[in-house]
Amino acid sequence: MPNYLAPGVYVQEVPSGARTIGRVNTSIAAFVGVAPNPTARLDEAVVIDNYTQFADIYVGNATTGTALANAVFGFFDEGGGRCYVVNIGTDGSLTGTSAKPTGLRLLEAIDDISMVAAPGYADAEAYAALIGHCEHPLRQDRMAILDTVETVDDVSALTRVATAGDQDGVKPSVPQQADGAPGRGDRTDSEGSGAAAAGSEGSGADRAGSEGSGADRAGSVSAAPSPPSRGPSAVELALGPPQSPDGYAAAYYPWLRVKDVVTGKLVSQPPSGHVAGVWARVDGSRGVHKAPANEPIRGALSLVRRVSRGEQEVLNPAGINCIRYFPNEGTLIWGTRTRAPEANPYRYIPVRRLTNMIKESIADGTRWCVFEPNDFTLWRTIHFNISAFLTGVWRDGALLGRTPQEAFFVKCDAESNPPDVREAGQVVTYIGIAPVKPAEFVIFKLMQSADVTEIENAGA
Repeated sequence: MPNYLAPGVYVQEVPSGARTIGRVNTSIAAFVGVAPNPTARLDEAVVIDNYTQFADIYVGNATTGTALANAVFGFFDEGGGRCYVVNIGTDGSLTGTSAKPTGLRLLEAIDDISMVAAPGYADAEAYAALIGHCEHPLRQDRMAILDTVETVDDVSALTRVATAGDQDGVKPSVPQQADGAPGRGDRTDSEGSGAAAAGSEGSGADRAGSEGSGADRAGSVSAAPSPPSRGPSAVELALGPPQSPDGYAAAYYPWLRVKDVVTGKLVSQPPSGHVAGVWARVDGSRGVHKAPANEPIRGALSLVRRVSRGEQEVLNPAGINCIRYFPNEGTLIWGTRTRAPEANPYRYIPVRRLTNMIKESIADGTRWCVFEPNDFTLWRTIHFNISAFLTGVWRDGALLGRTPQEAFFVKCDAESNPPDVREAGQVVTYIGIAPVKPAEFVIFKLMQSADVTEIENAGA
């Protein structure tokens, strides 16, 4: 306190007590994979703000593209603004070892990442590494975007969790190149059967015959082969990612056909990079609470396989989001599920991401509270600041309720902070939110009636 010793008028600036809580960025992605120049910035996490910067660092004089390069290009092309890239080199590991960490381990110390993907890595080991990275208690501020295998004969195999030895992982050095024109294998109907779709694109063996062996196709990735037969139990083949109990991962099927950013040729591309770009685009145009679905993938020229409605009825309940082609709309993301169980409150992507945004924003915006006197003044200030922040979130349409009181509550008082809690040096605040969930199933019930008044009264 200042000392007033001489008579006079004194004017001081005093804090109002209000401390604004800002929203964290939810659109920053991280990609792990093999760059066109596999030795460029090896085992480093490098921040990238546009594809030109990526090309200068990771492409150079390379003459073939990779799944990583196309994923980064797709991210920026779909609407992404910033990402981190880790080049693990040829035959590199997603995590490395304790003596030589690489890949995902290099991302552990970066706090502003909200999406993580390893384009084309679709085996049990990769799934475990990606989900484990995002589920770790110190990193529950991000989600993993998982790719499924490129080739699968029976989509129900994606509903069963893969284990080591069930499949050959796709560890791409460059995308698989296709000989045909961009329209190769496209059909005019979007609801065709799985068998017809597989026939239109050709089986794994047919493609191998037309494109040559791995040695003949220099610079192309060895994609996951058709599931090997295991006799009478072949139908039990498991190729899917495991569940994430709290919804920290989302999986997408099928792969896309895009133009390789380096060669310009048509290639098969895992969708995770483009999907991350769509997530970022929706965040900017509508908000993190809007489901990143029913959204076009601008860079997709076609799909490796057309998913029918019947096949999606198998995949959607299992948490596999489909990318589908519709004749009048084009290629759309047509699912918004996480890998959480069906009855879990975090089974929808926007609910998980909105919760991540809120908890990270509050954690960052209330750091000033540490070491403050633990009394009624502190509790009242915490309540006021968090309530003001959540009111803004509610006004944006992210929380369900006609009033803020219906949409959320904040409790920080003597009841939540009894003497034993204060003696332990803790301040406890209870926060409850009601996230808006996507209208996944839009149902109209039609009936015929000559008496409109009777229908209106029945509806009322």
